Amino acid sequence: RMTASLTRRAALAVLALAVIFAGAPVPDAGAQVKGGVLRIGNLGEPPALDAHWTTASITETLTNHIYEGLYSLDKDKKPIPMLAESHTVSKDGLVYTFKLRQGIKFHNGKEMTSDDVVASLVRWGKQSIYGKALFAQVTDVKAVDKYTVDMRLKEKSAIVLISLGVPNNFGAIYPKEIAEKFEPAVKATEYIGTGPYKLAEWKPDQYIRMVRFDDYKSRNEKPNGYGGGKTAYVDEIRWVPVPEVATRVAQVETGELDFADDLNLDAFDRLKRNPAARPIVAKPYYWLVAV
Repeated sequence: RMTASLTRRAALAVLALAVIFAGAPVPDAGAQVKGGVLRIGNLGEPPALDAHWTTASITETLTNHIYEGLYSLDKDKKPIPMLAESHTVSKDGLVYTFKLRQGIKFHNGKEMTSDDVVASLVRWGKQSIYGKALFAQVTDVKAVDKYTVDMRLKEKSAIVLISLGVPNNFGAIYPKEIAEKFEPAVKATEYIGTGPYKLAEWKPDQYIRMVRFDDYKSRNEKPNGYGGGKTAYVDEIRWVPVPEVATRVAQVETGELDFADDLNLDAFDRLKRNPAARPIVAKPYYWLVAV
């Protein structure tokens, strides 16, 4: 039986055709209390937990719990501040100045500053497909003071904020020492972010265990798409690789999993009749692509 719900971020990060919650209906957020373990059936093992390194969807879903970027996307897919407090643009449109939120802690207890942001964005700009597209237009990123970062462009660009806000292969902010320790093309193997959950244990082909980060500093706004305020209700999220779709369906029915996505549509009607499961159709599915 499910004891608590996903964070709001998690529910949005899982882009699913049909998702299933096992157990009783999830209560409204106002009625929820902290506690419990949430068992989620993954499609398989992630190739990495380095958000800069891969576009794999499973890495996107997992890392959006551990890391955050300067911006994220709201319910209308528009960029909104996350670790940034605000930004201004120079009159000529060539300099973006980002004011950072203060008092943000990494999972290792260190406060996030402009040095961490600069090192992370430079690494992201050399490895991520979105970072490379943006940094082709960037001449310099520098720390102005402890909580201010300047990004200078070669020419005016319309993709600065949206590039910083996309959730896939995203501009996750790492501690400077980690961003500089692992070359862009080298997969990072130390996973420290500012997100609501921190990595506790990774047993390949068995599970990935994340626990609530009690020093997480949520934004004051209401939840909004991938951004806004986040409340981590569950003590632990346990991600279990279950590659076979039939097995994911069966484990939801038996209660071995609390949540699974990308399920077989043929099982929808059966699961709908199951009082222990709640099927949800999430729209839109996948990506909109123009060629």
